[in-house]
Amino acid sequence: MGFLNKLGIGINTGTSRVATRPVTANDRGHKKGTHPPAVGATRVPEMHESARVSNGLKEFLWNLDGLGRGTLLDLGPAWQTTLSFFIERGFRVSSEDILRGWKEFLDQDETLLRADPTARETVDMTPAGRAQRFLEANLEYPKASFDAVLVWDLLDYLEPTLAKQTVAHLTDLLRPGGVVLAMFIARNRRVSSGTGWRIQARFR
Repeated sequence: MGFLNKLGIGINTGTSRVATRPVTANDRGHKKGTHPPAVGATRVPEMHESARVSNGLKEFLWNLDGLGRGTLLDLGPAWQTTLSFFIERGFRVSSEDILRGWKEFLDQDETLLRADPTARETVDMTPAGRAQRFLEANLEYPKASFDAVLVWDLLDYLEPTLAKQTVAHLTDLLRPGGVVLAMFIARNRRVSSGTGWRIQARFR
């Protein structure tokens, strides 16, 4: 089930809850400084998930009202519902499946260490070092590239050090007055945010 459906917002109706399939792609590579196509990984809809109506996305869109043809970065798997929703509203959408990319990055590190145990002496394997190497390889956009970023709930699934550095990195990617949609599970955990983060839809 796509996130727009979870939030109770469809393309043609304000209460659509119909599950959709994500866009798929075989090659997500892109050159530094260029915008990748809006594609993402395949994810089978989890039909047992329950839909919940939220005003978070509506408020997010309200803050973008009047922007015109802006640029948006979607950090979740690329769902056709989400892409169509924003493209029809004049946005140029880029998509980065950060959670999938992080898993692949960790797998590559483990493969490297198994093949060459001495790599730990030349490659920074600390949480901060890994986070920096990951962000340099996966969010390769010039500063102030986006008017809006859809973070969804991914910060709750990243390691604390990576989550903190991701927030700082995304803040650099936002244009002045940029808007972010981020959701957090209610628990005793705080994720720092930088200047320009204006929307945080919280869920219990």
